[in-house]
Amino acid sequence: MLMLLMAVQENNMLEVNPGSSSPHTDRRQSQRYRLQDGSLVMNSTILGPILDLSLHGMSFEYYADDLQENCPADIGIFISHSKQLITGLQTRVIRDSIIENNSSFLPVIRKARAVEFIGLSGEQRRQILQIISTQAVDLP
Repeated sequence: MLMLLMAVQENNMLEVNPGSSSPHTDRRQSQRYRLQDGSLVMNSTILGPILDLSLHGMSFEYYADDLQENCPADIGIFISHSKQLITGLQTRVIRDSIIENNSSFLPVIRKARAVEFIGLSGEQRRQILQIISTQAVDLP
């Protein structure tokens, strides 16, 4: 058992704890911050509020029809208060889960998605840091 735990720590893999209510360990590389209302994520198929943001990733809510499997991997961030827009953020989906589906006749489902940023440019990193420093509501 000890060797398994050491291997998991070395490989930074998810560890399932049978006695835990959470099925996985949080692997975030940096703290995420909740942003002011009016912070949105968008691309050709997604528009929704940002739940939290860090330099390495973010999570957000969106609506999807039940036929939609994968959304385009590049997204944009729009901050309505400051009219900031960051486009072309390449991402990898970490988690995509259903929040609710209250309608029996509409194929629309409310979902939450967590993504990791991939290959940010220096300018994109600067813009994300600026958003965190000016729009975060829960800085440590």
